[in-house]
Amino acid sequence: NATGRAREIRRARHAAGINLLHEVAEWPLTLRADLAYVGDRDDRDFATFPAAVVKLDDFVTLGVALTWRIRPGFDLFARGDGLLTQDYEDAFGFASPGQTLRVGFEYRTR
Repeated sequence: NATGRAREIRRARHAAGINLLHEVAEWPLTLRADLAYVGDRDDRDFATFPAAVVKLDDFVTLGVALTWRIRPGFDLFARGDGLLTQDYEDAFGFASPGQTLRVGFEYRTR
């Protein structure tokens, strides 16, 4: 590269993210969306010797969450991740976690 240093593995030259948070005034609801882009990057295939250079494709991820405050200190939530159904690798040979949905509650005493 232009600085004379080798490009680090798994470091995208371009990445971006946006997080949106909206509190619904009429109800005790909070909506959140997280969108992230990671550009292509180099990695190594350590199953070979010497480790061969491989290129990891760029990818976009999306997560959406809804939180309902039942009362102070007690929330119900639902969160979906991987909603764009795109397969990607953060590291060569390790697949993306896929689509997930989590539903639960949070209780805080303070």
